[in-house]
Amino acid sequence: MKQIAPDYYDRFKCIAGACKHNCCIGWEIDVDEYTMEYYSSVKGEFGDRLKNNISLEDDAPHFCMAENERCPFLNEKNLCDIILTLGEDALCDICADHPRFRNYFSDREEIGLGLCCESAGQLILNNTEKVQLVCIYDDGENEKLTEEEKEILALRERAFGLIQNREKKISERIYDVYAFIGAEKKEIKTSDWADVFLSMERLDESWTELLLKIKGTPFEWVRYSEIQFETAFEQLLWYFIYRQFSLSAENGRVKERMIFALHSVEFIMLLCDFHKNAYGTLKLSDIVENSRMYSSEMEYSTENVEKYLDFCLNN
Repeated sequence: MKQIAPDYYDRFKCIAGACKHNCCIGWEIDVDEYTMEYYSSVKGEFGDRLKNNISLEDDAPHFCMAENERCPFLNEKNLCDIILTLGEDALCDICADHPRFRNYFSDREEIGLGLCCESAGQLILNNTEKVQLVCIYDDGENEKLTEEEKEILALRERAFGLIQNREKKISERIYDVYAFIGAEKKEIKTSDWADVFLSMERLDESWTELLLKIKGTPFEWVRYSEIQFETAFEQLLWYFIYRQFSLSAENGRVKERMIFALHSVEFIMLLCDFHKNAYGTLKLSDIVENSRMYSSEMEYSTENVEKYLDFCLNN
């Protein structure tokens, strides 16, 4: 089986203690069976610390969150004591793999970097080249794609071509993808859009506050962010289609998943215009932050994604 990734994939680096939104805060982290077996074998004071800070209740072993929902092994410098004491190889699967995501086809594993990570977001949105997929591993086996998978990949390749057509504005490229999949692009009222997200599970109170501000503050969406940051939004479109539309091969809902990818970029554009309207300026770092917040709240909740796919279907 092959491993496929965006051509920027190998340039990713965790910024560790410099991260403003640490992935070791606010997330419940399960410990896989193999790593749990290793942790149970660690002796001495650190071994005791591991045993005392891992809960064996519920479905899977997981770290017991400390004050302010911090991982108990995240120290005062926002560095991981497991890495510092036992080395990077001692991390559980979730910690070692984050912020990567993986989608599967019969002949390949497709890997990407999730926007919930600010370092990944900076890498993706600062990229000025048209993204290409590259093979980063090939075991030589010749597995075959199903006919459905071939169709999904052909649709995706066509969508990639449309969104990377730099002779057109990003809004025109979005319309082109709607037309390509035979969907009518409907305008959604800002307050109604905010209500959709407010009806879902939410992790961060700042996300709730932002949605309430958008719902209660009339403003003209002039697509300022689109005009100034064409390439950044092209990269966002590519990312969401690569991550979300590709799931059609496993879970179906082809048209809804493409619309979800398009809506995701359009809503982040709206968030950026709201930021510009509120603060008078917009920087690329603001787009990274809005993308990080949106991704954290939406892409990492299967329930939220399914609800939004239903919204796409009904609208």
